[in-house]
Amino acid sequence: ALEDLLEDLAPTEPVVVFCRFVHDLEQVQAVAHRTHRRYGELSGRRKDLTPTATMPDDIDLMGVQIASGSVGVDLSKASYGVFISLGFSLGDYLQAVARLHRPGARKTVSYYHLIAKNTVDLHIYDALKKRKEVVDSILKAITSGDYQAKNLVDPDMLPEEFAPNESDPIPVDLVGARESIAQDFQSYYRTFFCLYDLRF
Repeated sequence: ALEDLLEDLAPTEPVVVFCRFVHDLEQVQAVAHRTHRRYGELSGRRKDLTPTATMPDDIDLMGVQIASGSVGVDLSKASYGVFISLGFSLGDYLQAVARLHRPGARKTVSYYHLIAKNTVDLHIYDALKKRKEVVDSILKAITSGDYQAKNLVDPDMLPEEFAPNESDPIPVDLVGARESIAQDFQSYYRTFFCLYDLRF
């Protein structure tokens, strides 16, 4: 499927392929070889980046292990991102997406998810969508001033220091975060996913 997708793109069009497993990266490298694309990798074993942590100009196809390519890396040279295996972390997934489309970027970025029917990857993808819906509803409640946001999550899922109590209808940290969202929404969004990796 990845090879078919690449055939529809210009050979020099930079593409980033996100994977969860090293075996998947090896398959991406094999596809790069068959399609005559210059391969680079960002994983626990390789870091083919420029000194400023960007995608080098001499790489057309970058294989990225999701956890390795989620924070502090700029892959915005590519206009195409492909996910061929996913992890359960919504934070890692959204950070991987953000590696291609940086704040203030004007170019269009297309993302593809290569998921086979009746596989665990389909269940993971569905779980990530549900997590994002929950997080988006909580953030919407917080930014709109709806202090009943505590009703959107099960208090038993929150660490004790963040759990609501009778005198404070919403955890203090979240009330403070509501004020800072206007200043730095993106930063809060990342922090939120670190604190609340919701489980389904």
